[in-house]
Amino acid sequence: MKKMIYPALILFLMACNNTAENKSETEDTIQSEEEEATSERPEIQQIQISFLQMFSFYEANDSSFSASNFEAAQLDTMNLLPAHPVNEKDLKPFYPYFIYNSDSTKAIDLYSYNIMLKESGGKTIGEPGGPDTEIAIVDFRNKTRQRIFFSGPSFPVYDGAWLSNDVVVLAGGETIADGTMKPMILKINLSSKARQYFNYPDTLNITASDYKDPRIEIR
Repeated sequence: MKKMIYPALILFLMACNNTAENKSETEDTIQSEEEEATSERPEIQQIQISFLQMFSFYEANDSSFSASNFEAAQLDTMNLLPAHPVNEKDLKPFYPYFIYNSDSTKAIDLYSYNIMLKESGGKTIGEPGGPDTEIAIVDFRNKTRQRIFFSGPSFPVYDGAWLSNDVVVLAGGETIADGTMKPMILKINLSSKARQYFNYPDTLNITASDYKDPRIEIR
């Protein structure tokens, strides 16, 4: 009987090793398929690169998140409000937190509408001044500011980026309930006024307000 122990042990160890290898191969296959799905959609790939920190936050809090799951809605045309002259005195304190395009002729303003800047412990922090969200574009050549997005408290925007000097993407989502949300991406062409949403089909178990702003500490 002792002679039979060793072959059995060897077979058991081989089975365990095969199971681990199969699991690793499965995980690698899933990751490869997700990367392939994203690479076949260059817009999603651009968006993923633009929001690496936010998407990493999603993945860390809900492992089901995958950027390849975003679905593009139909294009429509925006009816924008007229641009207004920049109020230099009120806006200038926010300049360090703007998101500038490649030649710094325009910037995305995520903050000045409802964030109040304060000094605390020798550094600048932001305090929410209201529940609504307004995103605007500041045009430094024409010295104007123009709203491109507005929403109530259930649909905040957390970050923005430039895909080109005239194409903006905004990342946010709809708060479904405490601890759950549906991500959303909005792409806007400032020249043509074309707008396109990229909707996420599933609800994530994420408290989006836990996301840390990469530019300024919001308290």
